[in-house]
Amino acid sequence: MPFVKVNKVTEIEIYNYLIECDNLFLPALSDGVNIKEYSKKIRDNATTFEAYDDNVFVGLVAAYFNKKESFVFITSVSVKEKYQNQGIVFRLLHQCILKAEIEDYGEIGLHVHKDNYKALAIYIKFGFEVVEKYDNFLFMTRKIND
Repeated sequence: MPFVKVNKVTEIEIYNYLIECDNLFLPALSDGVNIKEYSKKIRDNATTFEAYDDNVFVGLVAAYFNKKESFVFITSVSVKEKYQNQGIVFRLLHQCILKAEIEDYGEIGLHVHKDNYKALAIYIKFGFEVVEKYDNFLFMTRKIND
């Protein structure tokens, strides 16, 4: 079972990982962002929760923790195709939510494509609810420490 690390991955590792996972996103990640710039933004500003299998980087949850707003925004959730359906996303999301609880944040949110049924099911299991719909995306939030 892959193990989780926090903030260990480098910008270039994030970049290479996101390039490899690009088409696993709905729509493809590169359709909405410049992956090189996005990788830098994640490494510079986000907390990363990483899954590794024998030191191979296989899964990522990246989140921005905004203490002033008491809000956590999950910007990226993914697992390499070969490692999907093994509970890795659950472990990574759990670690992210646990950090938010320990640090006493009020709410956590994310965007997801309306047709990404697999991701929607996972987020609903974690207690996220749709609070806004726009274009083809949903904005979901979950209260922390209620």
